Amino acid sequence: GRNMARKTVGSNDDVRDRITEAISIGVPLYNAGDHAACAQVYEVCVRDIEAGLNSNLAECVRSVLEKLDLMTNDDKRAWALRTTMDSILAGGGGEE
Repeated sequence: GRNMARKTVGSNDDVRDRITEAISIGVPLYNAGDHAACAQVYEVCVRDIEAGLNSNLAECVRSVLEKLDLMTNDDKRAWALRTTMDSILAGGGGEE
């Protein structure tokens, strides 16, 4: 189909697997009260997958990453990143 050329390293399955993995690591950390570690896991994931996203999602990711520095605590950072990852999963990670 028309999207074959875009199946690079960051294919949708790779992106989804990476997000799912990060969430499975981050949730127990968050629930244990270690919001900083959770936010860090999520941030690393989001930075890793950015290159594999379509331009709309990549733009969304960049805007969230820019706002992280302005957030006052790790709880907010973790949630902002998690919301972004969830929306990428919901959007299928790539092709429109």
